[in-house]
Amino acid sequence: MEPNEDFVVDVTFDQTQLAELTVGALEEAMGGLEGKDVMVIGHDPHVGIMTRSNIAVDMLEEAGADIAGGQMRQVLNPGTSQEEALKVVTDHLQANPDGLDGVWVGWDHAALGAAQAIDEAGRDDIYVTGIDALGVAVEEIRDEGPFYASVQQDWFSVVDLVLADIEEYHEDGSCLRRASSRSKVS
Repeated sequence: MEPNEDFVVDVTFDQTQLAELTVGALEEAMGGLEGKDVMVIGHDPHVGIMTRSNIAVDMLEEAGADIAGGQMRQVLNPGTSQEEALKVVTDHLQANPDGLDGVWVGWDHAALGAAQAIDEAGRDDIYVTGIDALGVAVEEIRDEGPFYASVQQDWFSVVDLVLADIEEYHEDGSCLRRASSRSKVS
């Protein structure tokens, strides 16, 4: 987008906070990160997922975890992310039966696929985290399967902030808020 005189506001979530919460949950589930094999699944065309996924890779490596497969895995299509993650994790487990302790995923749809692969492999010692706290993900977490934790992004607050900014802009042509962050653990 080219700069213009129109109203523009950026309300986003703190990607570092999202990564910290989910990496922390994996650390809790696995009893630490040192020497653990953790797969990271991202989606680079999505700036939020790309940002938090790269932050998570850095955090995991700094804590001594090994990135399973040597690098982040990328889902190509958000519409098929659950199936893609299912295939990636299934393939990894078949090739490396003891080479996975956890899966960090940048959003819940793909995390559900990762959890499904772990369930289908009959494993109860591999943990998955996601982001969005979708209803089905929350149910999976409550069932105490491989899906261990997710983070809720408070989209209702985002809409409220944007509407407040629109009203301020409408009233006096100004808008002081340029970025806000809202995240909540689910």
